[in-house]
Formats: sequence, structure tokens, C-alpha cells
Amino acid sequence: MEVEKWTPERRMARTRQALLDSARQVFAQRGFEGASLDGIAEAAGYTRGAIAKHFANKEDLFFAVVDDFNERVLQDFDEQVGHDASSAFDGDAIASIWMHALSGGDEMWALGLEFGLYEYRNPAARQRAAAHRRRTRDTVANYMERTAPASGIRLKLPAVDIAAMLLVASDGFIQSARVDPDAEHHFARFLELFLPTVIEAVNES
Repeated sequence: MEVEKWTPERRMARTRQALLDSARQVFAQRGFEGASLDGIAEAAGYTRGAIAKHFANKEDLFFAVVDDFNERVLQDFDEQVGHDASSAFDGDAIASIWMHALSGGDEMWALGLEFGLYEYRNPAARQRAAAHRRRTRDTVANYMERTAPASGIRLKLPAVDIAAMLLVASDGFIQSARVDPDAEHHFARFLELFLPTVIEAVNES
């Protein structure tokens, strides 16, 4: 069995991911202001210099953590839902998969709250935060455009509009789920009403 070599690129990617994982935990536990780059690096088993090689500053690392989480959510969602057209209209299935992918436990819930607080407390960062949210929307929209044909569905509205509405709605349901055990059920009912208005099955000729 051939062992894959640890190239400089692989080592860099491994270090970057370890720093992101460590930063996610530290930001969630201590908040943006309470987190230190030294503490994040130490928790990951590296020195602060390793962070400087990958991220410009603490804010850059913070946004990268959120990007990494978003990518994982879509990957998890894609693996769970597959490309079955019928599943695209199953509110219960979609709600369960999406809520599970987005929840990420208390850590990701805290990180989401911290991101909102960071925007509120740092007016200078709001423009970057707004651009970041648009990139998240575009990522979800690109996913929809890429997977819709394989799933046998057609988008009735521009993908960016559907993605924006779904993200805003799911943010609210995710927050509610922290205290309301019925939030997933309510999200499923919302999807049953919403999805048929924005997507439709493509009839095979």
C-alpha cells in the first residue's frame, strides 16, 4: 500500500484546518473579544506565527471560521439529501437534514450569536460582514443551480433570491430551536408552504 506523501501544500492545508478548528472552539467559548491569537494557536498545537502565515489578523481568522462552517454545512446537506427529486419537496426530511447540518451543537450556535454581536459592536466591519453574507448566499445559490438539474427540479425564481430567503428563515428557526423543541416541526411546515412556490418538478417526456 502506497503511503501518500506529506507535501508542503498538504502540510499547509492541515495546519490551516487545525487553526480553523481551534479558532471555532475558542471564539465560541470566549467570544471574539475574549479570544486571543496566542490562545488559538496554543490550542491547535502551533505558535502564533502559524496564524500569521494563513490569516491577516483575528478578524480575518474569524470570517474564515464562518466560511469553513458554511462549506461543511453544504457538504453535509448534499451527502444527506442526495439528488432525489421527491426529497426536494419533503418538508420534514429537508427540515431535519438542514437543521441538523446548521445546528452544530452549542458551539456553532454560540459562534453564530458571536458573529452577529461582532457586526453590532464593530460598525467598521459591517460592510465586510455584509459582503460575507452575500458570499454565503451566493454559495447556497450556486449549490442550488448545480444540483437542481440532477434532482429533476426547476427553480421558479433566481437562485440568489431563494437562497437569501431560505437563509434568513433558517437562521430564525435555528435560534428558536435552542429553546423550542417544536422549531424543527415548524420549519418543516414552513418549507411545505415555501418550496412549491419556488421550485417545481421537471416532467420527463
